[in-house]
Amino acid sequence: MARVVVTGAAGFLGSHCTRALLSRGHEVLAWTRPGAPLPDAAGRVERLELDLEAVRSPEGRATAAAALAAFSPEALVHLAWRGTRGADRGDVLQLRNVAVGTEVISLALAAGARRLVGVGSQAEYGRLDRPISEDDRPAPETLYGAAKLALGQLLLALGGRQGCSCAWARVFSLYGPGEKGPALVPDLVRALHAGRELALGRGEEVWDYLYVEDAAEALALLVERPAEGAFNVCSGIPVRIREVVEEIGRSVAPGARLAFGARPEVAGAPRHLVGRADRLRRAVDWSPRTTLSDGLARTIADLVGYAGRR
Repeated sequence: MARVVVTGAAGFLGSHCTRALLSRGHEVLAWTRPGAPLPDAAGRVERLELDLEAVRSPEGRATAAAALAAFSPEALVHLAWRGTRGADRGDVLQLRNVAVGTEVISLALAAGARRLVGVGSQAEYGRLDRPISEDDRPAPETLYGAAKLALGQLLLALGGRQGCSCAWARVFSLYGPGEKGPALVPDLVRALHAGRELALGRGEEVWDYLYVEDAAEALALLVERPAEGAFNVCSGIPVRIREVVEEIGRSVAPGARLAFGARPEVAGAPRHLVGRADRLRRAVDWSPRTTLSDGLARTIADLVGYAGRR
């Protein structure tokens, strides 16, 4: 079992990743914003409450270095990221994420970590109207995607120079318990449960939805096994957004009007975001365990306190 630093441990994917690591017997140093709630989980977890941007100052860097040295990590999972939604994806704050991430990686290496796992995004690829594999050339169309791509390349280069084992996990569309939004699944569930109408697009986009606990298991396996390079973390199953909406509608509010076409389409928005996870399956023997129907039922139960009507 390993001692693992997890940045962003109180976030959506970070909290599930922390639980997955603890359930597998690892020790975790959860690096969070001050006051952020930690997930309920059995196992040994320590905490570093420090805004990641503090590592760009001498005082903050010294605080982080001391905490990491005391923990003596064997691995780092870097999830923390600012500006993951909406207009923030085009904001120059994305450049700060690269600078901060590089500092965090350097601190982990200096503290003795020899396994690095970073979390990237499907946004690194840009738009492709077919299933995306790691062999496809990245062509990000947002600063968010470009920043993720840059940090992934830096992580692989920095770790490789130090003789470390390094993996970069490009995560596709996640959903599940704990997602705050704004995002389609939690926003729609809450609106229907409250009897409100949510303006929707036509719902013809084809996406790749992955249950968050399955993604967390993939990250835990990447910590444990010496897989190298970039990996897609996705279901590999194409699904129309309209089908997801209709499934939620049947469970939460049968007979409710679903306002397809009430929201204007976003010009240039991706219409097809589906990945291939063959490389990850071969490397760590991973595949999703949760069907879309089961995952949505669990998510609805978490959001509104009942399992929905099936």
